Amino acid sequence: MSDAASTTIIFCAGLVLAVVLALAALAFVPEQPMAEPPMKVAQPVNFDVLNRGANIADLERGRSYYAQLCLPCHGASGRGYGEWAYRMTPRPADLTGERTRGRSDERLHAAIGEGIPGTAMRGWKDRLSDLQRGQVLDYVRHLGRVESTRTAP
Repeated sequence: MSDAASTTIIFCAGLVLAVVLALAALAFVPEQPMAEPPMKVAQPVNFDVLNRGANIADLERGRSYYAQLCLPCHGASGRGYGEWAYRMTPRPADLTGERTRGRSDERLHAAIGEGIPGTAMRGWKDRLSDLQRGQVLDYVRHLGRVESTRTAP
């Protein structure tokens, strides 16, 4: 047999094998389209725990910024269980816990802007204005109020 004939036979055998494998793979395709995973969104503003005189529009803006920048690490509820949390040492802070609730607005505002050394928490002052960082802080405070009403007797 000539080299050309051998090459043609090998090519045809490979082509037949590829077609057989493709048809076999189609047998494992589900009939129903796979459902998309649920969206992870920041918790909506809870009107039952709003402070008197709270600016709802600013709180919603803070929620939007939180969803974009904070949610992957701190999670939808702010408790530090975002999808990236398990990859970090130390773990992201529980923004609803006593420790965070006990910190001053100035200290938290600085952490949002400057980040926290020795952690994965980066500063956002290059992406958020002072006003926007304040709106994120307001939303974080709101998450703490929501959590404190859940744990209250």
